[in-house]
Amino acid sequence: MGEKTQDLAEFEVSGKTILVELNHPVFEEGADIIHIQTDTMRFECSYGDFFSLATTILVAEKNLKIIKGLK
Repeated sequence: MGEKTQDLAEFEVSGKTILVELNHPVFEEGADIIHIQTDTMRFECSYGDFFSLATTILVAEKNLKIIKGLK
């Protein structure tokens, strides 16, 4: 694990607080690491993978709203 650089976001889903934080890379030439965590689990991914995941979630939200006819 790299050293925490900063908290990026904190929000609640289904009663669980979710924290998204940026960490320094583990290796000298490595990419920054993102942790998405609650009090019971932690998901770790690279900076690039985090943006791929976030983009996928936003596209899925948009598609769901189109399919359901929501604003």
